[in-house]
Amino acid sequence: MQYFFESELPLPIEDTEEYRKAYEAEDARWVEALIRYKAHFDSLADRMTKNSLAFYAKHGLHDHRLASLRMTDGGGLISKPIQVVLQVVTRVDRYELIYRGVTKFQVDY
Repeated sequence: MQYFFESELPLPIEDTEEYRKAYEAEDARWVEALIRYKAHFDSLADRMTKNSLAFYAKHGLHDHRLASLRMTDGGGLISKPIQVVLQVVTRVDRYELIYRGVTKFQVDY
């Protein structure tokens, strides 16, 4: 999954015209990012199981914190494809997501 949200909406310090304009501009960026995210999510439908699609559609995981990331060789005789295991958490939930048969993994941080 790709993530398209690069910033947070500003919190109001003062209710001024300048703040309202900045908020509206940032809100428009969030709407555009949400549209791009949804298009990317929809493009993955043929690469994910129905259970995985239902899980992501329900939980999203946008506001979760990445607790750990582990990559292994996937148990094959060669190093490709790999297996990627992510643990994501909130204050009340913890999920372990296992991706098998991964041939490309990229992190831009």
